[in-house]
Amino acid sequence: SDFHAVADNGHLGGQFQFGGTAPTGGARNAMRYIGGTACTALNTLLGAPSTQYEAVVKAISRNGSSHGGWSYYPGGGALSRPVVWRNSTSPTAVPFIAGGDSDNAGEVLALNGDGSLAGGYTYRVFSPGNDGPREAFIWDAVHGTRQLQSWLTAQYGIDLSGWNLQEVRALSADGTVLAGNGLHD
Repeated sequence: SDFHAVADNGHLGGQFQFGGTAPTGGARNAMRYIGGTACTALNTLLGAPSTQYEAVVKAISRNGSSHGGWSYYPGGGALSRPVVWRNSTSPTAVPFIAGGDSDNAGEVLALNGDGSLAGGYTYRVFSPGNDGPREAFIWDAVHGTRQLQSWLTAQYGIDLSGWNLQEVRALSADGTVLAGNGLHD
């Protein structure tokens, strides 16, 4: 088992491993710890934790109410879809960035203080070892998924010529500051 994220109140998020070897065992499953003696398993987009379907928590809101990460998804095989668990053991799928190269994989890596804003990346898996570029995104339930680079240019007029913003890795509590990775020509 691994914990990948911690909230201000000591709540944790991460993954546990079923025993065995894939495809009949060994799957990683998302979990949270909110105190006491046991962790709580979180569902995948395909249902309850199992030896075949995987999900992992990679981020937690500062107040501990929301978790972000990825899950296998219907029709995706072993591909990961960004998800957010908000006050629930069942995840909400974060839509892939629209257009471009038809992204089909990604994950949430950051949440703001209450979990209402998520950030991460999506990309296109064409075949094993042949992936398209990662694209940074932000998401909330009201505005949906937005490709960060085009949103920053449209919203604030920032000239990002020559840049490829690849992932959002951190968000401030109020969601007005973010950090991540990008490449410049």
